Amino acid sequence: MAPVDVDAWEALRTAAGALRSQRWEESLVALHTIPDSTEPPVMTRRAAFRAQALEALGRLEEAQQAAAEAVRWARKEPGQPGLQAVRALQAGVLAQVGARLAAEKARKDDLALLERHDQVLADQPDGTALLIRKANAQVDVGRLDLAAASASIVWNAPGVSPRDRVLAALTLARCAQPEHWILLAHREADRADDQNLLTAVAKAARASGVILPLLPGTV
Repeated sequence: MAPVDVDAWEALRTAAGALRSQRWEESLVALHTIPDSTEPPVMTRRAAFRAQALEALGRLEEAQQAAAEAVRWARKEPGQPGLQAVRALQAGVLAQVGARLAAEKARKDDLALLERHDQVLADQPDGTALLIRKANAQVDVGRLDLAAASASIVWNAPGVSPRDRVLAALTLARCAQPEHWILLAHREADRADDQNLLTAVAKAARASGVILPLLPGTV
């Protein structure tokens, strides 16, 4: 077996240090200096470090390729000491790719709702959820008045679930009067005694700088 290039290991140490300091581009530059002919122990790490840097930069397709390369090299190492770790890295990257694709599909679906009339959506079995999705999509494209109209249908609908009522209020808070609507959402979530809803309201309150009242038993 050919000796491992000392310079390659030095480049790996530089790349690892850059990764720890979240200097992603600097890590990629160091890894680029390692030639393709290097032995598996170095190549596994080069590919794995590259996958980590690319993942952090949001370049998920490239990170996916680098993680797959790391797995291939890890299989060539005697005893395969790093195989489990790089497989976990690959799984994490694949999960992020899947999440991004799902988010992009959901985004397209939400934008498609913009072309559908509110009443048509309201008449669907899951009409309130569709209206809330439409309203948030309208906010995202700057149609605040239309968003408020869609969300208001849900807020004022008789018999609407506490969850949809809270989400409608939080959507209305994105349109105007954030303090007013977040406090109403907080009241509804408290009445429903739903910790998930209370958490969602607290997150919206922090983002908007709204101070929520203390709930009984929290002092």
